[in-house]
Amino acid sequence: MRFVIVLFLLAFLYQCGLPNPYDFGNNANPPYRIESRSVNNNIYLTVYSYNQKQIRELIDGYNIFFAYNNDISTIQQNIIYLDQIKSLPSIKYYPQKDDYSFEIKLEGSFSYGQIVDATNTNVTENKRIEPFTSYYFIITPITKIEDLSKNRFFIIQKETTEYNEMQKTIPSTSTYPYGPANIVFYVSGNTTYIKGGDSSTSIQDIGEHNSFFDIKEAPENGYATYPFIVIPHHIYIYRTQVNSTSPIHYGKFFIESTDPNNTTVDFSYQGKENEDEI
Repeated sequence: MRFVIVLFLLAFLYQCGLPNPYDFGNNANPPYRIESRSVNNNIYLTVYSYNQKQIRELIDGYNIFFAYNNDISTIQQNIIYLDQIKSLPSIKYYPQKDDYSFEIKLEGSFSYGQIVDATNTNVTENKRIEPFTSYYFIITPITKIEDLSKNRFFIIQKETTEYNEMQKTIPSTSTYPYGPANIVFYVSGNTTYIKGGDSSTSIQDIGEHNSFFDIKEAPENGYATYPFIVIPHHIYIYRTQVNSTSPIHYGKFFIESTDPNNTTVDFSYQGKENEDEI
């Protein structure tokens, strides 16, 4: 599954035209960085912002808008609600320090409504987060004073094209289609092995790691078609390419636990062609 997440950040501009996240004007600064990830049809956005004390004391929270295309006027008509009150601002977050961060969790689905005026929306709808779908977001601070920066912006794009499954338990003898590849798990002599399902898929053992997120890029070389022993807390990266002119896809497994009956894995598949981020 693939999500494409594009983040629009409203920002002040330098006179030279570049965004300045540390502008100390009379208006609230927009977020200067957003990190995103998608796991099991959930979208997580970590928002970083900076405002001096006299400004952050005026912040009431944030509004988050979305659409399925990058038309700004369309995005600004659909506001996401993160609680049941359905009031603005839609994110009730009050910063306690100049430089701070917070996480927005869109888990499985989210509620939204269309903006009617500055303080009201119409009846809300519920949207299920779909695989292989593009989501475009705008995140803006809301203050007790007029925010003159609200119509000035620059664009930061972040693509999350991988499909993830966390804490998935599978039979230790099984074949699973992960992306275009078949990954084979099998047991021999009470030991679990992993290998590619055909000659187009090769694997390598990256070694022991603390978590699934320790490795974020797939190596270019070092893959093999022979089986590897499945070891808890090891990361295995696979590479699949049907022929020399076909696109390359990468995937990753982190082994949570294994025994002759079941193996529990964290998994990601990179849906974007020839992209080594996993």
